[in-house]
Amino acid sequence: VDPAELREAILDARDTGHRYVWASAQPPILALHTCSLKLADMIANIAISSGYKYTGYKYTSRSYYMFIIGSERIDIPLVFEGRTIVDLDYNLLASLLNSYLLLGKRKLNRLRRAFLSMLDLLKKGCEEATLV
Repeated sequence: VDPAELREAILDARDTGHRYVWASAQPPILALHTCSLKLADMIANIAISSGYKYTGYKYTSRSYYMFIIGSERIDIPLVFEGRTIVDLDYNLLASLLNSYLLLGKRKLNRLRRAFLSMLDLLKKGCEEATLV
């Protein structure tokens, strides 16, 4: 996030009458479907070992729906009831938000590498597993 773009977005939100403005960096959220419990369990274990503690699955009528959610999240209130609550250092704010985004990207790359290292085993688990 560029500090100038962040400043412009915050000022635009405030100036257009938004009474509440937050800056937020959200973690990655992955949704998958697999066709077997064995594969769902294997993928969940890979995700957990890659640092995704919010990982799980449930059976639907035809497949196992999986979710993998990162935990690198920050929400910062900037405007409350139409009033700016702190003097903003946009460079510092952008740096903070970008650090959370970078943490999420690093963990996502760790998960990708873990999946790639297990790709042959995952393919054997279920030929019809698809990423949604």
